[in-house]
Amino acid sequence: MERGSLFSVLSNNVDAVELDWIKRMKVIKSIAHALSYMHHECVPVIVHRDITNNNILLNFELEASISDFSMAKLLDPNSSNQTLIAGTYGYVAPSVALSMYKKSTACLINIKQWEDETLRFYITRFNKEALSIDEADDKILILAFMNGLWKGKFLFYLYKNDPNTMSNVLYMATKYMNTEDALLAQEEKPKKRERQKDVQ
Repeated sequence: MERGSLFSVLSNNVDAVELDWIKRMKVIKSIAHALSYMHHECVPVIVHRDITNNNILLNFELEASISDFSMAKLLDPNSSNQTLIAGTYGYVAPSVALSMYKKSTACLINIKQWEDETLRFYITRFNKEALSIDEADDKILILAFMNGLWKGKFLFYLYKNDPNTMSNVLYMATKYMNTEDALLAQEEKPKKRERQKDVQ
């Protein structure tokens, strides 16, 4: 196409100024019409899967055409139409992009409780990592969690009670932390209040 890609037009200061808001709306409408045609009028339906400003070409009248169908997919109306994620990373929806980088359960083995770290903080760190794993098995979560615990009373408590789900482990941890907090509060003696006369 005569004007090149939308990216090259927007990157050139002279061309970008020429592309005022009215002309930009014309480009957007052209893209929308092209997508509508591919999704609703073509048989079989075409899904482009990589719409970027590099893949939109402009003619002299600034009418847009879609190019680069290397990732396009023809959809069979009789199938479930489930596809793999494809496209340019920066142009994929954020929710899709985040799902592209799910971690494996192996990363949980590296999470260890530090010597001076509280159980509460370790659980928070462990849960953040566990949430980034797609469909982790409870047994693996429990083993990884117990493997990372610093040696102490709570680890002994878990071995003694043998939890069967991660929910049970977190429930036991909450009970343990609440008991620990209560014992610490009981050990601390309340400070004497200063009387108004003593302050002066």
